[in-house]
Amino acid sequence: MTELVGRGRELAEAETRLSGVRAGSGAVVLVEGEAGAGKTAFANALTRRARAAGHATAWGSCLEVEPGAPFRPWLQILHAIRAPATGLDEPADASVTRYRRFDAVVEALRDRATGDGLLLVLDDLHAADLGSLRLLQHVASEAADLPLMLLALFRDGQAGTDRHEVLSAVGRERGAHRIRLGALAAGDVTELATRAAAGPLDAATLRAIGERSGGNPLFVVELARLAGTGERLPRGIRATIGRRLDALPADTRLLLRRASVHGREFDAATLAATVRLTRDETVTRLGPALDVALDAALDAGVLVADGPVLRFDHVLTQEVLYAELGPAERQELHARAAAAVADGPIETVAHHLRQGGEAEALTVTLRAAERARGRLAYEDAAYQYRAALGLLPRADDGTRARLLLDLAGCEFRAGAVDAAWRCCQEAADLGRAAGDAAVLADAATVLRGVTDSSVTPRIHALCRAALPLLGDTEPVRRARVLAQLVVTADPFGPGPEATYGGEPDVGRRALQQAEACGDPDAVFLALQARGTELTGAGHVLERLSLGERAVRLGREVGRPEYAAWGHLWRLGAFAELGRRVPFDTELAEFAGAVDQLREPLWTWRLTLVRASVAFSEGRLALAAELMAEGQARGRRAGHEGAEFFTSSMPMRSRSSPARDTSRWSGRCARSPSRARSCPAPGT
Repeated sequence: MTELVGRGRELAEAETRLSGVRAGSGAVVLVEGEAGAGKTAFANALTRRARAAGHATAWGSCLEVEPGAPFRPWLQILHAIRAPATGLDEPADASVTRYRRFDAVVEALRDRATGDGLLLVLDDLHAADLGSLRLLQHVASEAADLPLMLLALFRDGQAGTDRHEVLSAVGRERGAHRIRLGALAAGDVTELATRAAAGPLDAATLRAIGERSGGNPLFVVELARLAGTGERLPRGIRATIGRRLDALPADTRLLLRRASVHGREFDAATLAATVRLTRDETVTRLGPALDVALDAALDAGVLVADGPVLRFDHVLTQEVLYAELGPAERQELHARAAAAVADGPIETVAHHLRQGGEAEALTVTLRAAERARGRLAYEDAAYQYRAALGLLPRADDGTRARLLLDLAGCEFRAGAVDAAWRCCQEAADLGRAAGDAAVLADAATVLRGVTDSSVTPRIHALCRAALPLLGDTEPVRRARVLAQLVVTADPFGPGPEATYGGEPDVGRRALQQAEACGDPDAVFLALQARGTELTGAGHVLERLSLGERAVRLGREVGRPEYAAWGHLWRLGAFAELGRRVPFDTELAEFAGAVDQLREPLWTWRLTLVRASVAFSEGRLALAAELMAEGQARGRRAGHEGAEFFTSSMPMRSRSSPARDTSRWSGRCARSPSRARSCPAPGT
């Protein structure tokens, strides 16, 4: 069937969006519908029309059984369009942030989206890894200004909370459009059923197909195929698929059932190594039987060949077959599958080892977590760490605490502050029970820069609990905890000196200890703590010095975010001093650091500074425009305080812009530096 039935209006909508691509007006089209609604068929139809119109096209798909390698659909797309290297599948060093990598993908797409433009299809996004969805959100934010169209397909109601939130954010981007593939109309059901049936269908049968299918295209086709057999039509889509599978030879059904452990797609060699009929039967003996069974499946349309890759005609077919496997058979087949794909993606190997109950599952799962973290795929790393925790013996509390802290770090980097803190709390409880001061200290310092948040006082309390347990043999941890104690202190409550023997200037002591041990991370955290202590005009020159030290530290150790914070601190100090010329020089350097970081949260901070400067100069229209841009950037960055900080900008004030100019500049320069309640996602 080359023509799509009952989707003319939806195809016309998508084609309208696609027609603007040639003129350089990009678009994002989100296509949602239930399983069997024809999302992939819809994308195929649009792809054919796009190619006929001269557009280049590329596809990326997600694995529905288990999250695959991080960024899988994007790597498929980049490979298909022969894009230059983006580093997306390589480990990153400390100077590289995830958003810089995401920007590299945008530039690669821009480089290839020449001529008549690109159509990029991302299929089965309800099963995508969160890193791929974050990248989609990043590309979607730029898509309106690129000669490309993103067609994102997903099953409604099955995306999960996190995925749903990201897809909803994508739908709010400029140039985004939603298309829902609902039930077919009665006339379309009749047309589709008539096409799919082996022979003529009477009115009663067509009416029964319409009632039982609910207008679901896949269900309509499956029922129509069965209608000529004389048997009663089944009522569920899975029962209908099962009835079609009943018509296959027994060997073919057995082969497909065993192949289902690989998910929707696999190759013949991997299948041969997995589905041996007995443990001692060789692949050579199986060869002829395998070929015959595969041919029967291909002839029946249950499998579709795409080069060396074999694919079930629909994921529901794979699900029906997998459900037929008993627990023991599943476990054995997964163990065989792990050996068959041993040279493949480590995430796939780890999945099969876990499902197969193999002894090395924990080790390989941890390797998968470390690899994902090295590639800045923090959500995928968190998934693997959670899986590893599920494999760990309950008695191994020391390892469990360390894995919880690794998980917390990944959750925090992914922007999930509350989830990260829950892991820290659980690790801290284990540390207390074991008397492990190091675990307690590390749990207190995983979350950084979290001020003005509901978890801030709890982090502070954990610092108070950890300090008395740390001896002189842990100088790095002690410096970090001291600094965190200062940063998280309640400005209206007891100061950190109440914990540290009544001694004032705890931040100064933290900085001294950090510099003595030479740990860059401890030094930066202590610089931040010392700056927190030095409030008021009397300390402005010291804050300038702290900012310069942070800039220098960032350059020395290759941590651009340290330098960005240093520039921001210095901007606030210059604004307080009323020194406009060095303020402008520092602002230019800060803009350069933000450009190097390429992260939404830092771009938001820079936008707020520029908005305040524009206001102080009386350029109110520009200031209002920058404020609106700042709100949009803050929301996109996932900052929980974006609305508050932007709405508190001076443009909301009735005071004259000429009145107390330096106060407004200083306020803007300081406000973003205080806005640290949520980390830049993916840093």
